[in-house]
This record gives sequence, structure tokens and C-alpha cells, in this order.
Amino acid sequence: MPFAASVLRAHRTAPDTVGVVLDGRSTTYRELAARAARVARAVRALPRRPRALFGDIDLPCLVAVLTDNAGQLPELLVGSTAGDGACALFDPKWSADQVTEVLHRLTPDLLVTQRAHGAAADAAAALGIPTVLLDGDPTDGTPYTRWLAPHHGADPEQELTPGEDGSVFLVGFTSGTTSTPKAFAMARGCWRTSLALGTGLFDTTSASVSVAPGPLHHGVTLYALAEALHAGHTFVGARRFDARDLIRAIRAHRAHRLSLVPSMLHALCQAAGPDDPPLDTVTICISSGAPLDATIVDNAARLLPSTRFVDYYGASETGFVSVLEHPRGGRAEGVGRPFPGVEVEVRDPHGRVCAPGVAGEIHVRSPYLSRGYLWAADDTRLFRPDGWVSVGDQGHRDADGDLHLRGRKGRMIITGGWNVYPDDVEGVLRTVPGVDDAVVGGVPDAFLGTALVGVIGCSDPDRLPAYAEVVRACRASLPSHKVPTRVYTVPALPRTTSGKVARAEVDDWLARPGSADHPLVEVLPRRGEVG
Repeated sequence: MPFAASVLRAHRTAPDTVGVVLDGRSTTYRELAARAARVARAVRALPRRPRALFGDIDLPCLVAVLTDNAGQLPELLVGSTAGDGACALFDPKWSADQVTEVLHRLTPDLLVTQRAHGAAADAAAALGIPTVLLDGDPTDGTPYTRWLAPHHGADPEQELTPGEDGSVFLVGFTSGTTSTPKAFAMARGCWRTSLALGTGLFDTTSASVSVAPGPLHHGVTLYALAEALHAGHTFVGARRFDARDLIRAIRAHRAHRLSLVPSMLHALCQAAGPDDPPLDTVTICISSGAPLDATIVDNAARLLPSTRFVDYYGASETGFVSVLEHPRGGRAEGVGRPFPGVEVEVRDPHGRVCAPGVAGEIHVRSPYLSRGYLWAADDTRLFRPDGWVSVGDQGHRDADGDLHLRGRKGRMIITGGWNVYPDDVEGVLRTVPGVDDAVVGGVPDAFLGTALVGVIGCSDPDRLPAYAEVVRACRASLPSHKVPTRVYTVPALPRTTSGKVARAEVDDWLARPGSADHPLVEVLPRRGEVG
């Protein structure tokens, strides 16, 4: 992984440059290298637990980390992934049962966590997995401090060694709801290649301060950290996302790069007051995790007047697929062209390549692909014999070669015999004044089989759209079978820790429309109102 090699290089050439700002403290590359070296030596001293091969994927040394964006997390990432080490980043929002099941399947050599996740520590103890807590009794030193104490003199030159390109440095996870999340293994060479090719696209060499306010267990933020360390620049993170705090951080550090998901960019624009001066140091805003709507770009351009808005599409398992730079004053179509080195095909159910404009399943072949799943609940395999992969996303390519998304295969809704991808409808709902974000789901219907229902997030109660506004917007842009039959409003849509909409939670609300324990309020037509 480039973490160890990057930090060691910056330690040699610019040791007093601030490498990371997180949780209220700044850490220079000299300090980061020293702390990471202690972690690397402490990890190497761990007894290796017996661990079965996951197919042809070997994990000789594995540390599991379950924490928020704690200040020690960067040194843990750098140290635990030095040499042949690998790190598994757990999602703090997982249930106790999910954590227990993942620990049982992975059997890591160590779990690093916090007191807030006591159930995880108990599960690890029951499985014989040693645990280190990042917090504890300050008078006696934290267990983490005591764990590192014997390795105080660790030499970064000896400990922060690079691993082989084909070896695994990261065990990541697809989003889990109630089932066991699917785990995938990422090799060092994949990120090394993408970091080298992405320097021009993402301005990693010209910028000196990068801000990424999301959780480090999420790919958008973790990759932003890797980019900053790879360039020897400063990474500014946040313990938790807060839009006003983000504005203050950008100003205080005179940030050049901003990496986030669209919902965070929207919140940033909402939090900025009308008299706030622009954030004119930011030269590039990189968004991923969901398509970046042109309306958000238009609003953000007023706050970020010197900024290029770059949106990339990909999946945790596949890495980059396509990249798009949003035009100033125009509306971008689709999710852009294939990322350098990536081949993209859209195929029909028989495996044939679709003609331009015809929707099908998106397949990818590239040097950025993960090694595959360690396990999957449905026993699916990521790779096909010809090296192409698909995670089930649907879309099409236009005559110019641009890629357009339609949604995930399993999310298609059949209503009245018509196939509807919720993404098509959600994009229109987001254009309605007063709507922050939108989700479209399906509910049983005696006539249609499944009826489309829209759930719109509206944070400003004074700007709640009327029923007629919503319906007119949909009818102006969509065929009649894509117009929701009912619309509900909530003050804010539920989010995962990565900032994406928690669709499973919304689906649960829709399954219980009369229940009092969810915030859905139906938007009803007023008397005499025609949509």
C-alpha cells in the first residue's frame, strides 16, 4: 500500500510538513512516521492466528479497526499496512450481530476499537481475538498507549517497508443493512496504479491541502487520505461531519482540494450564509458515492467560485470506472467517460454488447479491480473468466461514448408492467424547489402490482413543495408510469456513515405507512388542486 512508502518518503524529504489534521491535532510527517513505525513493530510482534485462505486470497497479517475518525486512525492505517500487513475497517454503524459475524469469519490477529463498542470487544474476547482500546483511564494511559510503549524506539526506515503489488492491504466491505456485509480484498498495486494515473485528473500535485470530512472507513475519504500522503501534502479530516465546521476548516487551512459525497456538498451550500465570503482557495471539488446533480453544482459554484467540480463513478470492489468534469453554466449528461486504463461494456441479459442508448448491465475490466470477495451472502463471485466484472449496476452508453447510470439491478421496480429505475425519478424530484434529496420506492398495489412512492427530504418547512408542484415536475420530464402515485416528506432522509441515503430504512418506513414511529408525512393535494 502507498501509505507506508508515502509517509516514509515525506518523512525523508519534508519531515516538518503537517501530514494529517484530525480530531483537533496536527501531526507532522516526522511524527506520523514515528508513530506508524511503532504500530508496525507492535503488529509484527503479534502471534498469528490460524486463518483459512479465502480462495487464492491470503491474509498473513490482519488488524481489524472499529472506530470513528479517531486521531490515532491514520497511524494505525499506515503501520498496520506496512510490509505484508492488511487492515480491515469496520463500519461503526454495524449491529453487534454483524460485528460478531465478521470477526468470526475474518479471525483477525487484533481488534482495535473504543469503549463505545464494548460489544465488539466482548465478541472478540469470546473468539480469542486480542483487543486494544484507543481510549481508557487517562491516569494510567490508554491500553493503546501501553500496547505501543515497548516499541517506542521503532525506526521508520526499518518498519515502514512497502509490500508487493499483488498482496492485500485492505479488507473493505459493501454497505450492510441487517445481513452480513460482503467483504472484498484490495491489492496494493491497484491503488498505486490509480494514484499515479489520477494526479492530473484530481490535481494531487498542484494542491497542498486536502479536506475530506467523511468517515475514513469509506472509500471516498480513505482514498483522499492516500492521495494527500502520496503527494506529501496535508490531509484535513473531521471526527464527525458538520457543515459549519467544514466551512471553518476550509478557511483555516486555506484548502485547495475538497473530497466528499453529494449530500455533504449540498449541506455545505445550505450552511453558508448569504453574507459569507466565498471559499475561493478551493480549486477542485471531487465527489463520489452517488451521481452529483447539476443543481447542486450550480449552487456550489457560487460558494466555490474558483473550483472545478469533478465527479467519479465506481464501486468499492471495482475502483474507478468513469470520471466527469461538470461544465460551468451547463448541465452534464451521465457519469462521464471511462477512467484512464478502464474498459466499459454495457451488456444485455445474454451477454451481448448493447447498442448506444440501449440499457443493460455495466461490465468493467481495469487495473483497479479488487482481488474479489472473501465471501458473499448469495455466493456470487466478482470475476468472470474473461476478467470482466459487474456489481449489477444498470446503464447505457450514448453515441459519444458517455456512460449513463440507471440504478442497481436489484432496485428496478415493475409497476403496471413497466420497468422503472428509481434513479430516473429521483433525479427529477431533486429539481423541485425546496427538495434537498429524494428516494423512490415501491409499495404493494392491487391494480399496479407495485406502486411508485416518492420520499422527499425537505429541511426548510417554509419551502415544502405542494403536491401539484411535485407532480407537474415529474410529468414535465417523465412518462406517466414513472410519476409517483404518492409523495411523502421528511425533514431529512436517513444516512449511512458514508453519507449515502439509507434506502433500507426508507423501505422499512414505506412498509409501515400508518405507524407512528417514523417521520413520514404524506403530501396531499389541496382541495381543487390539479397536478
